[in-house]
Amino acid sequence: MQSFLQEIKATIGEHLHSEVEKLILALNPMIRGWAIFHRPSASKKTFRDVDRYIFCELRRWMWRRHPRKTLTWCYEKYYTSVGNRNYVLQGTLIDRRGKPRTIRLIKASDVAIKRHVKIKAAANPYDPKWETYFEERLALQMKDNHHGYDKLLKLWFDQNGRCLHCGGKITRETGWHLHHRIWVVNGGDESMANLTLMHPTCHLQLHAQTKRAEGFSCCTACGF
Repeated sequence: MQSFLQEIKATIGEHLHSEVEKLILALNPMIRGWAIFHRPSASKKTFRDVDRYIFCELRRWMWRRHPRKTLTWCYEKYYTSVGNRNYVLQGTLIDRRGKPRTIRLIKASDVAIKRHVKIKAAANPYDPKWETYFEERLALQMKDNHHGYDKLLKLWFDQNGRCLHCGGKITRETGWHLHHRIWVVNGGDESMANLTLMHPTCHLQLHAQTKRAEGFSCCTACGF
């Protein structure tokens, strides 16, 4: 964290004579990227400490820019209140259409903490009974990042928004499950060609039918 705070301090120092909008544009990607990267392992207290450090550095930035002005004057010039939050650094940019657009400095504590869910100790990706469990984990992982969410959308559009098992519409109300066309235990992978979206009920029914079929063939082969 210390190296990140040093980068923040250096960036603020480099923008001593810049407009506040340029400073916000420089800081926002740094704060957002750091918070998203560390949200599985960091705590809200750590994020609040980072926000407090940035606030103190911005106060020094204002004092250096306006050494003859009071701190109250600086706050009124650069900060605003948004809802129940005070001291929000704000600026105004002119967009491509020539219209003013308000930009505000984000806070690390605005990024939600998302813990990494550990794999169950007994889970085995090469055991058929755990196939559904790993499909659910993959679906959650894809939902939690932009790249994975884009893949889910592409699957939905490629299927015309329909379940490949029953042909019915997949909606927010019906919900969905991710399914491997070829199970991982049988050599399947996580490629788009091997993934499909199904209704939760259809997915469970398909797995139950597959398990019964495998059990029947095994008993037949064994002669029982």
